[in-house]
Amino acid sequence: MMNYRVEVLKNSEGLITRGNEWLAFEENIINLKFTFSYYYILTFWQSFSKGKKNELGIARELLVIFLYKNGVLIAIYPFCKIIRKRKKFLKVTSIEFIGQQMGATYSDIITNGIDNEAHQFVLNWLYATEQFHLVSLNHIPEFSPNKNTIFYQHVYPETYSSVAFFTSSQNYDEYKKIYYPKKIIEMLNLCNNRIRKSGYRFNFINKEMEENDFEELKRLSDFKHNKKNHIENNYSTIYKNEFIRKLYSHFKSKVSYLQINDSNIAFLTSIYFKNHVYFYDTAYDTNFKQISPGILLLDECIRQNITNFISYIDFGWGIDFFKFRLCNRFIKLFTALLPGNKPFSSCWYNELDNIYKSQMKDFENSTNYLKSVTKHLKRINIS
Repeated sequence: MMNYRVEVLKNSEGLITRGNEWLAFEENIINLKFTFSYYYILTFWQSFSKGKKNELGIARELLVIFLYKNGVLIAIYPFCKIIRKRKKFLKVTSIEFIGQQMGATYSDIITNGIDNEAHQFVLNWLYATEQFHLVSLNHIPEFSPNKNTIFYQHVYPETYSSVAFFTSSQNYDEYKKIYYPKKIIEMLNLCNNRIRKSGYRFNFINKEMEENDFEELKRLSDFKHNKKNHIENNYSTIYKNEFIRKLYSHFKSKVSYLQINDSNIAFLTSIYFKNHVYFYDTAYDTNFKQISPGILLLDECIRQNITNFISYIDFGWGIDFFKFRLCNRFIKLFTALLPGNKPFSSCWYNELDNIYKSQMKDFENSTNYLKSVTKHLKRINIS
């Protein structure tokens, strides 16, 4: 008979104290992504746990679960318990992944795959020990080793993340020829011609992130700030600014600038984790939108990474124009939902279940859109 036990972290001090054990454990996790790695989760919690915005919950409690089997750590559940206001005066408590509240690209239970009875042990412990209305877990990747387990028994397609994957023998020109659609190639040629005809001095800079870069990132991010479309400048709010600064310090991070006449008109930040590159944040001066600086910068960063023998660039989640057109792998992301044990849990579960089911048409439309813009590929890789 298997001997399972759990140990639970409920404060930031516990996260720090158990850091070495966590880091040693995740060294052997095959599909670990940086948005559910130890330093990402620690940084997110330290920055956002005291935030006041309702998207982060009106109250938050850490609930990280270490699962041991016969004394050996076999899984980490990076959970937190969130209380949100619903219908103005009602409060709903849900168990969620740390980081999903602000759109982490991937979230998952950290393990290489364990028996369903082990997951059932943790779920039974949650129902017996904690009080909550829902288990609501977002941005679960299709490659998760935990799919088809008890935690993910009720899942709903959510969106896609996009990846540019290169073989070791592939150079930039080959990748561009095979995977860039004709319209993108024409756009790049048109933009470069406009720059030459205008007489602009055009330059590309790729450098290590430094403290004096943040003012420039903030300045350029102001151009995409849009209250109507709920787009915020990540560098002008206290919690986001603190989070991003700590994130760039914990991971190897670079910033790339596109310059016109020695002035920065666009930036792209990249985070390096386990020989993968994650394009994290970008913005451009809208006064130069006629030369499409965003696409020019992304294209140049792809060139640079292939030249530096990087085989995997993650563009993050969403169905942005450039992601579907510059990448060659597309990963489905899911939401998982389970009812809780508090009164009216089934009501809240049924309401969300209906909402997610009604949104499946949107996901189908996204899939059709993805297929339509990748017709030039002989084979589309949708996991």
